[in-house]
Amino acid sequence: MNSEQKVKVTACGILFFSYNNGKLHFLLGRETKDGKYADFGGKREKHESIKSCAIREAYEEEEVTIF
Repeated sequence: MNSEQKVKVTACGILFFSYNNGKLHFLLGRETKDGKYADFGGKREKHESIKSCAIREAYEEEEVTIF
């Protein structure tokens, strides 16, 4: 993809992490359908920014408030 191509973003997500005692840790959720681990996210609503979508999804899925 070159710098002139546009990408339509239809979904977004958020990946929670922490760095503690020299180790990187990720918080993942487990899908109910297939039991696989995944980040938190979902479909973007009309006229919603990518950042707003990620913040809303974090709250809807984990009740986390991001400022």
